[in-house]
Amino acid sequence: MSYLKRDSPEMRTIQKCAAANNIAICLGFSEKLTMTRSTCHSHSLAKTENIKIHRRKIKPTHVDRTVYGEDSGGSLMNIVDEPEVGRVGALSC
Repeated sequence: MSYLKRDSPEMRTIQKCAAANNIAICLGFSEKLTMTRSTCHSHSLAKTENIKIHRRKIKPTHVDRTVYGEDSGGSLMNIVDEPEVGRVGALSC
């Protein structure tokens, strides 16, 4: 299985593409955190190449929840104000 790292050449490519095309991106993916752990994340990438939201899935699916547990609740703030667009958020189901 392939994983995307937050600080990686691939993520920087996505950020640069968003900025070059003047778009905001909301992206869900599995991120490699350590050699053995992965969790689901969602990002909102601003037009300026900055990541405005980095949050974990609050209630992971069965196997991930059994092995790694649930999120701490630090991901409850998941809406940002995006100029010219409005309030942007993402579902975590």
